[in-house]
This record gives sequence, C-alpha cells and structure tokens, in this order.
Amino acid sequence: MVIDMTAYFGSWPYWKGPVTQPDQLLSLMDENGIDRAAVCSLRGIFDDWEAGNEEVLKLASAHPKRFIPFMTFRPGSFTTGTGPTDLVIDLLRKYKEAGVRGLRLFPQHQGYPLNGDYRAEPVLAEAAKLGMIFMVHVRTIMNWGMFTYPVAEIAEFAGRYPQAKVIICGVNSEWGQAVTAMKKNPNLLLETSCLQYLGKVAFFTQEFGVERVLFGSGIPLQYPHCGLIKITKAKITDQQRRDILGGNAQRLLA
Repeated sequence: MVIDMTAYFGSWPYWKGPVTQPDQLLSLMDENGIDRAAVCSLRGIFDDWEAGNEEVLKLASAHPKRFIPFMTFRPGSFTTGTGPTDLVIDLLRKYKEAGVRGLRLFPQHQGYPLNGDYRAEPVLAEAAKLGMIFMVHVRTIMNWGMFTYPVAEIAEFAGRYPQAKVIICGVNSEWGQAVTAMKKNPNLLLETSCLQYLGKVAFFTQEFGVERVLFGSGIPLQYPHCGLIKITKAKITDQQRRDILGGNAQRLLA
C-alpha cells in the first residue's frame, strides 16, 4: 500500500497544469502505483477555503478508497464576509464528522501567523482536541520563487500541542532546521515531497526512526515518480521502505 501524504486537487493559480480533474489525478496515481492520497484543495489554499473543503469532501466521497480528505482554512475569512471564530469551529467539527483527518496549513499564503493569532488559535486548539493531524507546509512545491514559512515557527507550534501529530511538509534547504525541531519535539514528523539532498531520506530514518518519516510527492504539482524514487532508492531496509511508503501513514490515519 502506497499512501501519498501531500496530494493536491484543483487548479494551480500560478501557471496552468495538465491535471485538474478527478479522473486525471486518479490516472496519474495509477501510473505511479499510488494507492491512496491525502488531499487538500488548491482553491482552499489560495481562494475560497470553504468551497475548497467542500470540493475535497465531494472528491473523497466519490472515491473513498483512494482519497483521504484534509481541510484548510483562512482565519476570519468567509465567503459571506468576516465570521466569528465559533463558526469556523462549527465547520471544523462538521468536517471531522464527515471524515476529514486533519488540517493542511499554509500560513505564508493565507496571511496569518501560526503562533499568536487570536482568530486562528481557538480553531487550532479545537482541532488538537479533536485528534486531528496537522500538516504545516514550509513550501507548497519545490520552487525557489514560492513563499516559505519558518521551520522555527512550526517547531513552536508543535511544542504548544505536544499531544498532536504535526507533520513538517516541503522541507528542502531547511533540513538542518528540521533536525533541530524534531529533536526538540517528538510529535514532529517529516514528509519527503521537497527533500532533494542526497541521502537525507536515509539520514532522517536513522536519526529519528522510520516511524517519523512519511512519503509525499506533491502530486500533481510535482511529478510523483521523482518522489517515489527518493524512497525506493534510499539506503534503507525493505521494511523501512514499506513503512515510509505507506505503513506509517496507515497507522497515523487509523
């Protein structure tokens, strides 16, 4: 079982991509042997987070064996204007009941700090209480022109919610900062979609244990075969390979 923890759905706002429809995404997954994908909406990141989350729920409902829905949100922002935080929390609970497994957070694109924002904090605290997984993106894809979010801020966030699983996504040149953060916070995990340094999959596996490393490709914004090769060719055991490619995600999502 191969589970991709960092999939996207919808239209990328910066340039036109060839994969925007469910059947196209499923075909790309099948071509690369990806059985399931944890998915969030690009519309939810860059435009209308409510409509984006509904889009992902619809996708997962139509293909429940293939897609695992994750939500995102922009504090204080509603399609009908500015709504109070308790309305966001109500939506969070609704999404949880509908099968959403966690939050994908992109503070650098959504205009709020992960720590200390009076609008975001109650929502994040409720998500932690509900046992939701947090995926916080240093970057959305491996492109040096994209905005990034500081690893130190993610580490501080993980320290505030030690009971929650927090996944650092999109790490590249920040890998040394990720090492420091993961040593300090045992609830921090790492996904591999932007990790390009030679030998670093094996390094993180040996340094922190295989259970803290998760496969992610960034499909369809990044070609998934490249992400898979990093795991299949890493100098790790076959069991560790199976764990990273899907076993760890299965246990995390159970």
